[in-house]
Order: sequence, then structure tokens, then C-alpha cells
Amino acid sequence: HDPDIACLEAMRFPPESSFCDRAWGLQRLMRLDPGNAAVWLAAAERAAQDGDMAAFDEYLHLAAQAGHYDSRYGMSLQRLTDLLASAPLPPRSPQAEQALRRMARMDSGQALSSADLATLLAAMYGQSPMDLPAVASAYRLCQPPLPASRRSDCAGASTHMANGDLLLVRILGTRQMVNLSAGTPANRQWRERLRKEKWLLSSMWKFPGASSPDNLRAVWQLGEVPALQAWLKANGQAARPRPASLVA
Repeated sequence: HDPDIACLEAMRFPPESSFCDRAWGLQRLMRLDPGNAAVWLAAAERAAQDGDMAAFDEYLHLAAQAGHYDSRYGMSLQRLTDLLASAPLPPRSPQAEQALRRMARMDSGQALSSADLATLLAAMYGQSPMDLPAVASAYRLCQPPLPASRRSDCAGASTHMANGDLLLVRILGTRQMVNLSAGTPANRQWRERLRKEKWLLSSMWKFPGASSPDNLRAVWQLGEVPALQAWLKANGQAARPRPASLVA
């Protein structure tokens, strides 16, 4: 009955794993977290991969009707960190300690605690290709021109993505809304949002969030965009781009 565990089963275990059933995990997640557009978009992704377009449109509609988009990326990896921290950890040789500290961008005077090690191990697992957001098919199949029956659902799902917890998902959702709102008064606002999010993405290389245990925990607890903005501000960097004039 835990949606975070169901998310790990559905989204992050390899398809060939003998320890869990990804399809069953997704079914459980749909029951446990029905208000989450990310869940229905994951189901739509698998339906599209199977060539079942009727199921794709059904799940896309449910994504559009959902209340929000939450990848559960941070919560599930925090749960994984807690599980790793409670398990016996292997002994660390000086060479392994040095490699882990280098990966965490920690200097030689800083101690790498067991909690830090569990955080790094969870992050290494979470950064695998299977952890990418399951939105590729929805993005591709929502490109204009669209049948009227799908257009409103594409707009609803893309709006949830544009307000999501991951920067990549936000950019994809916002870019899609730029396309879908072409020729309407809303297009200018969507283009301005896209400009700001692309600027944030260009600032991501400054952020050691993928290696520092403290920054990883901030990303998982606050969300990727708030954590990045907080880090930029704390380090004397602009957290938002300068205002710009967009051509109408």
C-alpha cells in the first residue's frame, strides 16, 4: 500500500528483473496514486510501445484529468537511501574512500558518513537510463496537427508536465504548450516560461547536485528546480534570467 515502493517497482526496476513485476507495480501505482499525471503518462508510454493506441488515448485522458505531475523521483530515492542506510555496508578501503569522496566532490578533510554513502549509492542507481521520465510517446503523439479528440487531453497533460517536479519534464511540457497554443494570446506567456526554463537548464552545469550528498538530499526533498534556484542564490548566482522582450 506504499506508492513510493510501487513507483520503484513500476519505474526503476529493470524489465528483466526477477525480483519484481513492473506491470504489476504500475497497476498498483494507478490504484494508489490516481491523481498523479506522471502515473497515467507512464501507462500511456507503455501502451504506445505496445501499439495499443486506444489505451494510449484513455491513459492520456486520465493524465489530463489528474491534479498534478509528480515523478516521485525524490521520495522514492529517499526511501531507497533509508533502506541502504539500514543495511550492513561493506568495508571501505582507502582507495574506495578516496574514489567516493572524489565522486562527491568532497575534499580530503571531510568525512564521508554512512548516510552520505547510502545517498551516493541511491543516486548512482537513480541516475540510470531507466529512470528517465516516461513522457516520450506523449510528447511525440501530441505534436500538431492533432485530431480534436486528442488535442484537449494533450493540452491538459502537457500543462501538468509544465508544472512538474523535474526540469526536463517542465521544459518538454512547456515546449509542447508553445506548440499547442500557437496563434492564441496564451502563446506569449508559454514562450516566456520556456525561455526561463531553458535558462535554468543552462545553469544546471554549475550545480553539483548529482554528486554532493547535501545537494542530492536538497533535490529529493525540495524538488529539482527549487533546489537549483536555492543553490544559485546561496552561491551568489542569479536564480532567474534577466527580463527579455519577446516578439508577439
